[in-house]
Amino acid sequence: MPVQEPLREFEALIVQTDASAAVFRTTVVARDLVDAKQRLAIQHGHENVLSVWNEEDATKPGD
Repeated sequence: MPVQEPLREFEALIVQTDASAAVFRTTVVARDLVDAKQRLAIQHGHENVLSVWNEEDATKPGD
């Protein structure tokens, strides 16, 4: 049985497709970055997802 990744919180920037073209920030709980992007694409549409990141990963020092 494969080990599943723990759920983590990812943040995203989403652009609205209406006349305002406003950008808003949202969060999603997912197992990894790919899962987060898939969940956001289902909810908001693939073309509306501008950026997705995990704050913990973003603040880790580089290798």
